[in-house]
Amino acid sequence: MNQSETITSERRMRRAGLGLVCCALAVMSGACADGSITGTTPSGVAPSPQNAASVKALTVTFSPTTLTAGASAITVTVTNTGSGSAAGLGSVQITLPAGLTPVSTANFSGARSWFGYSVAGQVVTVGATIGTQKLDPSQSVTFTLNVTSTQCTTYTVAAPVGSNETPSTFAPSGWANTAGNIQVTVNGCTLDCPAAPAVANAYLDSIGFSGSRGAIDSAVGQHMTQGARFDGISPCDLAAYRAAVLAFIHTQFGI
Repeated sequence: MNQSETITSERRMRRAGLGLVCCALAVMSGACADGSITGTTPSGVAPSPQNAASVKALTVTFSPTTLTAGASAITVTVTNTGSGSAAGLGSVQITLPAGLTPVSTANFSGARSWFGYSVAGQVVTVGATIGTQKLDPSQSVTFTLNVTSTQCTTYTVAAPVGSNETPSTFAPSGWANTAGNIQVTVNGCTLDCPAAPAVANAYLDSIGFSGSRGAIDSAVGQHMTQGARFDGISPCDLAAYRAAVLAFIHTQFGI
């Protein structure tokens, strides 16, 4: 090979090497110069659903929300309104206000196997039988909550609380209840709701009081307002009304 042919050969080798480097760079950027090779840059990779942030949200609704005094059955619907692979709703805790007393739970049905774990005082805890029965996003369960009520009024049930855990290990874990508080109205009371003087005399009888009652009856009667309210409390709010009357007697008469 003469000198001219050697120079030409070296030039061809350099051009081939540059072409390989160009193509390698082109694969990283999307295509070679001739469009025959394509690639995807890391920034173009869409996040998979599994990597998306989970949103823990739920709703709890009651039906009906107007009850008749005494024993009533409320249909409760729990729905997982969150999203994401980590948003499994394991249990819910409902706390009823005084005067609206939970008795039992029954008739569970829906997307998963849930059960009534406990009724302790005013607190009701329900949830998944086991971890695999947690509610996934968009799934719901319904059940019957049996209650009793003795006062005709509108109760506010604080927004029930959700947990990732099953009922036996219930612990609040950042679930947002987008339905908020629940209003329940109780009507149809046929209770005996004695006015303040009658409450005062029943108390004096219970302690064997033998003194004059005229001044006590008069003071108690004058302290009442429209509707026989005492310190703003309805006579059919039996426990609170009696406590207010007795506190007044203690303060005014030392009895």
